Amino acid sequence: MKKREESRENTKKILLVISGMTPQVITETLFALCHEQQWIPDEIHLITTVEGKDRALLQLVNGRGYLKRFIEDYKIKKQILFSEKTIHIISDNTGRQLNDLKTPADNNCAADFITTKIKEFTNIQNTQIHVSLAGGRKTMGFYAGYGLSL
Repeated sequence: MKKREESRENTKKILLVISGMTPQVITETLFALCHEQQWIPDEIHLITTVEGKDRALLQLVNGRGYLKRFIEDYKIKKQILFSEKTIHIISDNTGRQLNDLKTPADNNCAADFITTKIKEFTNIQNTQIHVSLAGGRKTMGFYAGYGLSL
């Protein structure tokens, strides 16, 4: 039993959020996880578009800094990593970052990108992952759910 407890303590917790233009889905998801499940991530990763990244940085990290305020308001003692480095912008097969998912080609790129990222995260050893499907276009959440089923 002790080994199991030790392995839980050494497990990295990652919150992976799919989001578009409303980055507050991160703090909403974090609130639910902290209060309903007492689950606090070590890292928050965001899969989004170019504009989604800009909004997330402006609203959550820079400027108003709602994520920092959330952590302070709810007295979360744990250091949670969320920065530009943990934001993953959907790109096509040439590396061009997408501003939005407007065309079937954009959606194909998003499907490939999101399912690949899900695979990368689920292959990390000693990691618990919570994936929030709440944000972004409905297709983005579907691709994440599909990626989890593979």
